[in-house]
Amino acid sequence: MKIVVSNTKKGFIQRAIRFFTKGKRTHSFPLLGEIDGVQLGLSADELIVDIVDVNDYRNDNANFIMYEVPDLLPKCFWLPKLLQYNKKRYPYLELLWFVYRWFRRLFNPSWKGVNFFNTGGVFCSELTMIALELSGHVLEGDPNSLGPDDVETIIKSIDGVKVVGVWNE
Repeated sequence: MKIVVSNTKKGFIQRAIRFFTKGKRTHSFPLLGEIDGVQLGLSADELIVDIVDVNDYRNDNANFIMYEVPDLLPKCFWLPKLLQYNKKRYPYLELLWFVYRWFRRLFNPSWKGVNFFNTGGVFCSELTMIALELSGHVLEGDPNSLGPDDVETIIKSIDGVKVVGVWNE
C-alpha cells in the first residue's frame, strides 16, 4: 500500500489544521493503484471522500511524501473494503476536535483523548488509518482522533516502510 502525506500552503482549512495540530502536514490519503499511468488515491477532502489523481496534488502550493507500507493482507482483500468509503461526506464538525485537543494540550502537552465530535463522516487521517488497519496493521489509538502528522509518525514506525516519492518537499 502507498500513502501520501502532504501539506497545502493555501486555504483556510489547511491553515487551521496546521495551527491547531501544531503540525507540518495538512492531509493524508491512501493510494488505490494505477490505471493507464495515472496514480489514483482515495482522498477525504472538501465535501466528500472521492477517488483523485495524485497529480492534482503536485502544484506550487503543496508538497508531499509518498510512503510504501508493506501489506500484511493481500490487496484483493482490503481494497474493496476501503472503496466502501468512497462518496462518504467530509465531517467538518469533527475539525472542532483539533481545536479542543489543542486547548487541552496547552495545559498538558501529552494529553490524548477520543474524538467525541464523531458525526458519521470520515476525514483524511481517519481514512488513512482505516486503510492501514484493513491492510493488516494493528495500530493503537482512535483513528478518529489523529491528525496528518500523527499518521505520518505512525507510518514511519512500521517495519519495512520506505519513501517512494517526494514532491516539492
